[in-house]
Amino acid sequence: MKESAIKALAKVAKQRITTGIVEDQSTLPTIAKEKERVWQLTMQMHKEEGLVTDPLGRLTVKADYDRLSPVAKERYVLNLSAMYLDALDRLSKQNG
Repeated sequence: MKESAIKALAKVAKQRITTGIVEDQSTLPTIAKEKERVWQLTMQMHKEEGLVTDPLGRLTVKADYDRLSPVAKERYVLNLSAMYLDALDRLSKQNG
């Protein structure tokens, strides 16, 4: 490979890391499934117990979380937190 091609690939990789945007479309169905899982569990938690003190702990898939690197664990928790907040917002809009 030419040096300019390597630089171009490095630039794209850096951009993906800094923006968090992945162009791989195969991850989109997985994200949608995860959002739906979080939504269903959030509805169930609030129906059965109301507000809980450890929602992220309850929503975490332990097997997946345990095999992640420290940086990936942080990203997982941040994404899970965002999905939970979206689910709470959706729940409050549904309940009026």
